[in-house]
Amino acid sequence: MGDSHKDKKIKISQRIHMVFLGLFLGFFCLELILRIGGAVYYKKNVNPKDGSFKKDCLRVLCLGDSFCFGVGASFDKSFPQQLQELFNTNNLNAKVYNHGIPGTSSSLILRGLESRIHEFSPDIIVLIAGRNDVYNLLNSNYFIFDNSYSFRNVMGRVDAFFSSFCVYKLIKEVVFRIGLYAYSSELKKINCDLKSARMIASFLAQLNQNDLAYYNDLISKFSPKKNKILIKGILNDTNSGLDDINNIYKLAQAYCYAAEFDKACEQVQKGLMINCEDMRLHNLLGNIYYEQSKISSKGKKEKQYLAIFEYIKVTEKVNENNYLQAQAFCNLAEIYWVQTNYNKALIAIKRAKQLQPRNKLFDYYERVFTFSLKEDQQKEAIILNKLLLYNLDAVASIAKKRGIYLIMLGYPGFFNPEHNAISIKIANKNNFSYINFYQIFNSLIEKGVYSQEELFASDFGRHCSAVGYQIMANKIFKIINAKLEILK
Repeated sequence: MGDSHKDKKIKISQRIHMVFLGLFLGFFCLELILRIGGAVYYKKNVNPKDGSFKKDCLRVLCLGDSFCFGVGASFDKSFPQQLQELFNTNNLNAKVYNHGIPGTSSSLILRGLESRIHEFSPDIIVLIAGRNDVYNLLNSNYFIFDNSYSFRNVMGRVDAFFSSFCVYKLIKEVVFRIGLYAYSSELKKINCDLKSARMIASFLAQLNQNDLAYYNDLISKFSPKKNKILIKGILNDTNSGLDDINNIYKLAQAYCYAAEFDKACEQVQKGLMINCEDMRLHNLLGNIYYEQSKISSKGKKEKQYLAIFEYIKVTEKVNENNYLQAQAFCNLAEIYWVQTNYNKALIAIKRAKQLQPRNKLFDYYERVFTFSLKEDQQKEAIILNKLLLYNLDAVASIAKKRGIYLIMLGYPGFFNPEHNAISIKIANKNNFSYINFYQIFNSLIEKGVYSQEELFASDFGRHCSAVGYQIMANKIFKIINAKLEILK
């Protein structure tokens, strides 16, 4: 009887071992098939260039974050768009692709680089990256260098290790696609404000980099020109019923996105007199204050606080509307952060996360506020420098292997000596170019050629204005033109 029981145990153990062995062999074979298939595919479809740019049309791919996308100016005034205009003006046959995604990191750019190269077949890549590495840890290589043993960091290192395997990436991609479909369907139903639209669309674009159409479509509906036309339409329509709360909301929203903030506030106040508990109006009031480019006077700051606190009081009465409550706390957190009150900012964003745990925007903000509070920022800076070196070096290596010329850009409004040194080192090592835009912009301001206000948008991200992006485009064009002259 005892022997029979032992035999059963042995058989069960053997079966378990056979299952694991079968899974291992299955994964091994699938990994081998994917690697061989990938190698064959790239050999047939991705041909390394000789660096001569001899084809009919020069293709320039611009990769980066919000500074590449053109936040701070209209989309047609981003530096890639203005670079395209310079090629057209100088009768050079070239196509410039703007693949800037606000909020993206150097890790995400690296991960999608091979796909972008295959998609656009660029002769030149213009890259601006690294600013968001501290905040955006989505699929980040950050955890390779962070040796702390929190659960999140350990899982991050495990993910970074297994990400070198094709099977793991395939499984992850399938799971992600299922989740993305559900998440994007949910978010697209929201009649959101401009700030939420930017963040939501940016997050979706980071996850699904093959399609930026949704981002562009969503942002375009907030253009001042489009909303000024909408305002005229509402005011001229005698049947619109300008005392109807729905039309008041539409008119206030249109005024806000046309940058006519005082008129927007008037309409919101008019609507609140009809229904003081209308969530849409309180939400819009908070965003009117957010969208105001310059909030300098103490009175305006106090108004902003009062608007948000009133908004929170009202939303707390309606427990089922978690989106609006969470948005209220997010707005409050942003105000505290601008005032450098990081503790209160962190408390407010955690309240927002409790109301909407799946909102990735709140994860991003929590990371921002936590970093602002970190005592050992020197250690964090060392990790981030290693991360940037690793990612930029890998990007340069891939570009060189494919025969693509790389132009790296420094941020105009921020200077990090280590980032500057890393970029110069990689550029010199591979005979690529690096443009220190911080130095260029500073020199123009010191010489009195331009003022700060002319070069930078009045936002908290120190993005460029249309003039600033024009300067960037001019400098990039000169380098590309010089390269073309050498190759003639």
